[in-house]
Amino acid sequence: MSGRRKAPSPADALRQFIYGDAPLDEWVLRDADDPDEPWSSFQRAERLARAGQPDEAAKIWQQIALAERLESRQTLQAWHFLRQAGYPPPADRAQVALGVVAVMPVHSAHDLLAAYQDGTARYLNYSGKVVIWEDPAVAEIRSAIDDWLATGQVIANAIGPWEQSALPPLADTYG
Repeated sequence: MSGRRKAPSPADALRQFIYGDAPLDEWVLRDADDPDEPWSSFQRAERLARAGQPDEAAKIWQQIALAERLESRQTLQAWHFLRQAGYPPPADRAQVALGVVAVMPVHSAHDLLAAYQDGTARYLNYSGKVVIWEDPAVAEIRSAIDDWLATGQVIANAIGPWEQSALPPLADTYG
């Protein structure tokens, strides 16, 4: 057995961006000359947080979290950063299902399907292959996403918001 590690697959690269809890230094765009919103706001907030001004950064994250027509994952990230800075979302927002994720064990790995309120979806296959759905206008897909989110909302209403800082790790193997 060689000591080399397998190169990360596309699924490995995207996995950290599924739940809306990526680390700040991984979420903010790098090497963008003039990033559009909300990326430029995320960059400003990151600079403020790194400069020891978390309250100022939190103001920007709050604006992002409450903005209309953003990608659901961007909204989730803003709420994640706010929680880390000590600013939990208001109760009426904390329990809104902005996305639903299902993970299924397959061949000592996992398939992952995530759908978001904005009509987008991500499928990460255990083999490393990825499908990214960015077209919320396709009626059949949008309907399936909306139905799944409605089910997720029923569950969120029953169990409440997740209170931990991170999800527990998935088991590596199933037997």
